Amino acid sequence: MTPLSYKLLTLAAGETRPSLAYTGNKFFCQTATFPFQVRFDQGEQIPIQANIRINTGPFTSVTLINPDLSRELTVGIWVGNAEVDFLPSPLTTLAPTQLRAGLGQFPLETTEEWVSPGIVNGRRRKQFVVTNLSATNDLTINVTSYGSGRAGSSLGRRFNTVFPRSQFTLETDADYILRNDSGQEIMVVVGETEYL
Repeated sequence: MTPLSYKLLTLAAGETRPSLAYTGNKFFCQTATFPFQVRFDQGEQIPIQANIRINTGPFTSVTLINPDLSRELTVGIWVGNAEVDFLPSPLTTLAPTQLRAGLGQFPLETTEEWVSPGIVNGRRRKQFVVTNLSATNDLTINVTSYGSGRAGSSLGRRFNTVFPRSQFTLETDADYILRNDSGQEIMVVVGETEYL
């Protein structure tokens, strides 16, 4: 079992750093000069940015992709194995916020979707935390768009997977959709903060 270790890497503009021999089940991007993409083993490319952690399940290689053709990318990542999540996803601004009402723990039925708009009653979301309480089933997070627009299908585009008994945190005001494709009910917990 490989313990968590920190790597500071710089990728040239447009560079793909393929198949880095990092083994583990946890990946945490602590710093990044701008959003980039990551791929575990031969899986699909996942958009990522600073302060995002991914509980991937076992992997043996990591590929980092700098999508910007004009800027160098520097990332600080933690990678390896850990039994529990202990790396924080810190708040990055000091603007006043409050908890968004009407959220908490609820069941998500099979093939059910739950949509969270980025702006509710004129207040913009700052951050969300989604916890998957299932012991065996994955929960999918889709987004209606990757940019500031709100156009998209009801299913949106697949953004991330919240693995069983794990949590995903993201600072964004983009609309997102929780989707249960597991065939069984999943209990989820959602917490959000919004700007005052």
